[in-house]
Amino acid sequence: MGYTPREQIDKINFFKLTWQQFEDLSAEYINEIFDEKNTVIEHTAYQNDGGKDIILQHFSKVANLTVWIECKKHKENIGLEVIGKNIILVMSKHINKLIFLSASLITNSAKDNILLVAEAHGFEVAFLDGENYKRELLKYPNILKHYFPDLTIQ
Repeated sequence: MGYTPREQIDKINFFKLTWQQFEDLSAEYINEIFDEKNTVIEHTAYQNDGGKDIILQHFSKVANLTVWIECKKHKENIGLEVIGKNIILVMSKHINKLIFLSASLITNSAKDNILLVAEAHGFEVAFLDGENYKRELLKYPNILKHYFPDLTIQ
């Protein structure tokens, strides 16, 4: 008997993972979705990473793209006070895109403020948080099976 999408989402419990495992899961996901030629992906040190857990660089004849990915495994919803420093770092380093991968929700207020700053300063921001991140990960059962061996995905 198969599980409904709701039951599958409920079985993905990010909080059973250590924060290092959550970062590893996120790094595997990034490696899976960005598999293009001339792309280099680096999973940074677990601590003292300077506001970036994963760095993606794509090189082409037309342009080079640098993406920072920040992983957040907080039990409470995340506000601007937690992720605002990442915006300053992205602006100071002239990064093209910032992606937040979060176990909990990022507040709408934080998202709205960050998107305004990103638009004004010419970089992109994407958010995959809470159930949205779980729903996305369901597309990659091989990754999920490694971190949630009891999960049945059909």
